[in-house]
Amino acid sequence: MVEFNIGHQLSNLLDLPQKNYLPHSARPNLHYAHALALIKKFKLSSEHLYKLSVNQLYQLLVSASRPHPPTERTWRAVHNPVLTNTLRTFNYRAIREILPISTKLRTAYLDPGTVCRFCRALPEKLQHIFYQCHRIKPVWTYIESVISHLKDNPPMDLNYYAITHFIIPPQLKHISNHITYLFSITRYKIWMHRNDIDTNHTEFSATKIIQAIIRSTHRRLHMEKHTTQKKHVQLFEDLTLAMPKTPTA
Repeated sequence: MVEFNIGHQLSNLLDLPQKNYLPHSARPNLHYAHALALIKKFKLSSEHLYKLSVNQLYQLLVSASRPHPPTERTWRAVHNPVLTNTLRTFNYRAIREILPISTKLRTAYLDPGTVCRFCRALPEKLQHIFYQCHRIKPVWTYIESVISHLKDNPPMDLNYYAITHFIIPPQLKHISNHITYLFSITRYKIWMHRNDIDTNHTEFSATKIIQAIIRSTHRRLHMEKHTTQKKHVQLFEDLTLAMPKTPTA
């Protein structure tokens, strides 16, 4: 299998002598193609591959994909009073990357069971399922529109690091609590939808995720109105008013 998928390309890449004339795949399997891409990216030679230990090679190949370490600002956002205990716990697990995704249980790119539950094409990694997957894009487009509708604010350029570590630009600091809640509830609902697909074999729907976000926000507003202090009523009123009509996805 390895020889068929990657033998010819790897021989050319490392300038190895051709020792056989077996047919080779013109387009390597996705998992082997990724291995080739990493070898090209880090410009590894056959000598490197021979000399490096397994641990050294692993550290080299995964170093570029590791997120930045959480900062004190990140943890302050995680413990924001606007978040429920459920969202705080979920944020902690997501930032520490201890959510039970399939690539934590099986080898990515080698086991077909590690594919994303949404697109069924690329391996299931946190960056992918929470932001990079093309099927999730409509959800974050919706969140961008909500942020821009909050008191007519400028649009916010989203990326995975900003969403995970709550990096809010200075011009939007006055609605930092709103954005912290939006980032947290959106990732949580994406994760819940992923689990629903995994457990109940339902179909992916960006609209269902958006509707779940809207319902949770309305329920939170209702709950805040019935609390004694009513501390966050205005915040959730702002959010419910800023949420446009649910798009079709």
